[in-house]
Amino acid sequence: MTGTIVKRGDSYAVVLSVGRDAAGKRVRHWRSGYRTRRDAELARIELLGKLRDGTYADPSRTRARARGEAVRLLMEGKAASITLPDGPFRLLYRCWGEDQRLLYVGLTENGRQRVLKQHAPKGWFERECIAVTFERVPAVQAVDLEHAAIAHERPAYNRQP
Repeated sequence: MTGTIVKRGDSYAVVLSVGRDAAGKRVRHWRSGYRTRRDAELARIELLGKLRDGTYADPSRTRARARGEAVRLLMEGKAASITLPDGPFRLLYRCWGEDQRLLYVGLTENGRQRVLKQHAPKGWFERECIAVTFERVPAVQAVDLEHAAIAHERPAYNRQP
């Protein structure tokens, strides 16, 4: 069990090596979004402690399941649509597959409508997408942030710039 810190754009991520799977491939869990290296280092220490104590929760089994449930409720109309208040903001969304594999990054103004529209015509979305996350971003920076996310995160179904 080891952990390392990786700089990703303007933030830092903690990468935990938690062992090997049945095929012998390394299993790594990423936790990202730390603003400073120090924050990431403190998180790395805490996460390694949880791994040693046996209290660590696998993010692919907790967050993805919760996200998938939220998207299911959203698509069935049992949850409120994700809309923005009157203001200069957009939603930067990411479609996720198994093992936290990033499938697609895009922009929208209404999350529910976009998920429903994306769901219908794209075979990969229905087959592979288990979760969709939304991030509220300023409209004036939205396109630049989308292009940066595509370039740095390299989703499977976006055309690379």
